[in-house]
Amino acid sequence: MIKRIFLFLQEVRKELFERTTWPSRDEVLNATSFVVFSLILISLFLFGIDYVANWGVQLMVVAKVDFFRGILDWLMEPILGLPWRFFIFLTIIVAVFYLFGKIKKRLS
Repeated sequence: MIKRIFLFLQEVRKELFERTTWPSRDEVLNATSFVVFSLILISLFLFGIDYVANWGVQLMVVAKVDFFRGILDWLMEPILGLPWRFFIFLTIIVAVFYLFGKIKKRLS
């Protein structure tokens, strides 16, 4: 039993240090900067949506006009209909394609 545990640990070590291809420092920095840039961009986008929605709600409360509520609901429905997971998924997909492009370019 102990022999199998040591064999397993040797295989794990071999897998980590000999078979695994770790990304280079440049690849990690590029991917990290892309993710940070994407998060900042999405954050600004969501801030803008929140700002416009807040302005619209304040306008409706002050003016007490249902017309603005209908317009705001119509404008915001496609955006609010997407869950926050969609934006994370989209960021991951873009990052993967970006990294594959960089790796393919370096290997060529």
